[in-house]
Amino acid sequence: MVSITSVRVSKDLAYADVFVSSFEGRKKLDQAAEALNHAAGFIQHKLKDAVRLRSTPILRFKPDEMIEHGFEMSQRLDELAEEK
Repeated sequence: MVSITSVRVSKDLAYADVFVSSFEGRKKLDQAAEALNHAAGFIQHKLKDAVRLRSTPILRFKPDEMIEHGFEMSQRLDELAEEK
């Protein structure tokens, strides 16, 4: 399962960087981002039909590791708390 964590649109609205995250590890996240980039044209077409914009931004899917890093930090803090 992949979640969209944030979207950053360029100032000229030509590009949208879509950050995705997963709890399944870095390898699965990279595979998901690659698959989404492969399907980006199809997704852009569906977006164009759903949202009325002068032009639809080119979607670029990128892995976002922030949730994974937050989870790791939480585990480390728990481990430190147990040591005391």
